[in-house]
Amino acid sequence: EQECVPLDFTYNWTAVPGAAAYRIQFSEMEDFSTIAFDIDSIASNTFNFRVNKELNSYYIRVRAEDNVNSGKWSFPIRFTSSNEPPRPQAPENEATGVDLGIDFNWTTLGAFTNFNFQLASDPSFSESSIISSKSLNVNSTRDTVSGYNTTYYWRVSSTFGSCESGYSPAFSFTTTVGYPNLT
Repeated sequence: EQECVPLDFTYNWTAVPGAAAYRIQFSEMEDFSTIAFDIDSIASNTFNFRVNKELNSYYIRVRAEDNVNSGKWSFPIRFTSSNEPPRPQAPENEATGVDLGIDFNWTTLGAFTNFNFQLASDPSFSESSIISSKSLNVNSTRDTVSGYNTTYYWRVSSTFGSCESGYSPAFSFTTTVGYPNLT
């Protein structure tokens, strides 16, 4: 069994000598009494696929085919799909004039229990550029940055049980211009 398989994944199997093509099936039922996806005429022993349900159990099997015959089905493998990353909402991507005290929020796409938030001074999110890194159980947080007229980057991932999504695409924002001091 494979846990936390990304929603977009590549499935590989050993090539069968003499096979002209392969057929692959996905089911939510171990006995394949109902078929969620049935794809035939796959020319290679690799298949790129996207499952449509987060945190769902699937069974997958494959068989070789030639121009006349179909081989036996492989032994099914069970896997549980992972979850999509949250979608950043505010501040909006490339927002300008943002105050130094910032309210961040994001939408969730499923039944997530925890979120990992990162705020950085560089889009690479290298360790040295991380300003704030938090584990949260809500889909918002407040943080403060120190630089006026400075661009910052933020992203978030989600966790449900043992499955962690990848990080969302990074959003950037630029803080407001500083203020003059009267002398």
